[in-house]
Formats: sequence, C-alpha cells, structure tokens
Amino acid sequence: MFDSAAILHTLYDTGPYGAASVCTLGATEFAGILEPVDVESWDGAAVVATHRLHYQHGMLLAAGDLVVIDGGTYKVYGVPQRDHDAMIANLVKQA
Repeated sequence: MFDSAAILHTLYDTGPYGAASVCTLGATEFAGILEPVDVESWDGAAVVATHRLHYQHGMLLAAGDLVVIDGGTYKVYGVPQRDHDAMIANLVKQA
C-alpha cells in the first residue's frame, strides 16, 4: 500500500538521506525544500522570484519575512500558496 506520510517524512528529513534543508525564521527552525526558479506567472501577473520553498503545513510564513536557509537569506515574495500536502513560498535571495 502507498504510504504518502512516509514519503513526506523522508522528503522533509534534514539528515543525510532527506531532501530538505534547515530553514530558520527568527528563532524557529523548520524543514523546507529549496529550488531555484526564474519567473513564475500567477493569475497572469509576472512574479519575479529567485527560489521557491516547499514546506509542511503548520509553519506560518508571510510576505516580507526573512528566512535563512543554508547560510543564505531569502525574503518571502507574495503570499505563500497551499499545494496539496505542502505550502509553497516564492523567495528572493538577498545580497
């Protein structure tokens, strides 16, 4: 039988066998999967972002939040969107 909870647990593992990175918002750490992007289109409007972060429900990110991931700082661009079993936030890498 297909166990989606086990797969999600593995994906969001920040250890050597998982796909996630440790993300920090203020004093709170959570697991997230960071991927590079160029330009996304949401409802016909161009949204310029450098990265996209997939993270589990329960962590509340908002537009303008600064998140540290693997030593880099990223700003949340726009309102994070719900996507089935995860949340997706568009990010802009800060210099």
